[in-house]
Amino acid sequence: MELTQAQIADLSRFEDPVQTFLNVYTFCRSRWSRIYNLLNQRELDYSRPAADVLRALNRSLPPQLDWDNDDQILIQAAALTHGLSQYIAEKYGRNLSAHREPYRTSVSFGDLPHWLALVSPSPLTSSIPLRPRSLNQLHMTFQRRCHEQLLVTPARVEDGELARVAANPQIENFLERRVRGKSFRVAVSSLSQEADLSGESRPRASLLPPHEFHLTSTGPVERQLEALQYVLKHAYERRAAILVLPELRMPPPLLEFAREFLRQQAITDEQGLLVVAAGSWHVAMPDGRRFNRCVVLRHDGEDLWSHDKLREYEITPENVKEHPETYRAIGVGPGGGVEDIERGQTLQFYDSVIGRLAVAICVGFFSPDVHQLLLSSASNLFLVPSMTTSNTDIRNCATLLVRAQHAYTLVANCGHVGARVPSFCQWPSKGENIRELEAGKQLLTVDLRNISRYDMD
Repeated sequence: MELTQAQIADLSRFEDPVQTFLNVYTFCRSRWSRIYNLLNQRELDYSRPAADVLRALNRSLPPQLDWDNDDQILIQAAALTHGLSQYIAEKYGRNLSAHREPYRTSVSFGDLPHWLALVSPSPLTSSIPLRPRSLNQLHMTFQRRCHEQLLVTPARVEDGELARVAANPQIENFLERRVRGKSFRVAVSSLSQEADLSGESRPRASLLPPHEFHLTSTGPVERQLEALQYVLKHAYERRAAILVLPELRMPPPLLEFAREFLRQQAITDEQGLLVVAAGSWHVAMPDGRRFNRCVVLRHDGEDLWSHDKLREYEITPENVKEHPETYRAIGVGPGGGVEDIERGQTLQFYDSVIGRLAVAICVGFFSPDVHQLLLSSASNLFLVPSMTTSNTDIRNCATLLVRAQHAYTLVANCGHVGARVPSFCQWPSKGENIRELEAGKQLLTVDLRNISRYDMD
């Protein structure tokens, strides 16, 4: 896309500001290094609307301007992009990325869709504005001052795809009312530490590791249902709005139980589970493929979205030596094994009044080769079901996301496999910024408005 003087002047009329912003953004993004150098050479008033910025630029430029000079066009486009971002933020407020279906803010350039969202969509996240630090991030801001209020998210990056989940107006209404209250609580649970995990394995075509495994059941079913009921009941009583459950502890009977609990719950402005990341399970497809899938449930028990684990977990011989009985029950011998699943290709995100939410499962959260995908999602709140005997890598990734994009991370680790590895909540803070679930407890609830207020059951 090449802009002329007439086109730029026409764009400043704001007939379709969202489409205009994305058009100009894409034009500028492909020429960012040149724009960056040019902006550093000029004194511009970035507080003005786009049309005023353009007039100020015109007055400062030589009378005999050669409009074929690409440098001047780039400066004009960058100034216009910033002015448009201010205009859009003022016009749409916090509704730019919610309550809009179909999204006018979803547009395509060729075959690549982009999405637009506000950096600080709600009072909950307004105190932690996103400031991407890497110039190569596709959702980056134009160096501090240019379109600093808006994010642009592409549909694909090198390591996978990004998909925007359709907004649910009823959930957004409930969340907005909850956010206006005195507290906003989230919860993570390890479920019970007692579980009989069963699984199957098969030889791999390659030599190392020798087996592929998947889980077939977790029991006794009655005990697992009791544990889930306890967690759901107490999360509800503690007024949690969001709950995260652990990886590979939610076979179909437990998932259906969670659905029914949500269907029956009474929702008020201060109480009721609104979003539940219902752990995960190995789900078989009719064509024989298998996924490690997390279903995100909404307040009425219906699916909000589902996420397939981005990377398979590998059990090393050292892991087996530490927990031989656990791994023997799922078909993994001394040589170790690898999770018998297809890799998910997509990281979904949900633009809400409380921020941008995303789910990533265990190694699909901390694997180095998916880190750019997490960054490119620009998510404010990560929900992470896990089943691990060490959360060092998860903690490190959560810390990196705090530094890179001021993100909250809620981790629910399986109590059976990771009895000594706590579930935790981490948030952006210079001081104490983590709460861990104590050993022997099943549920941690944290008030994101007042971190000192938390409970364990």
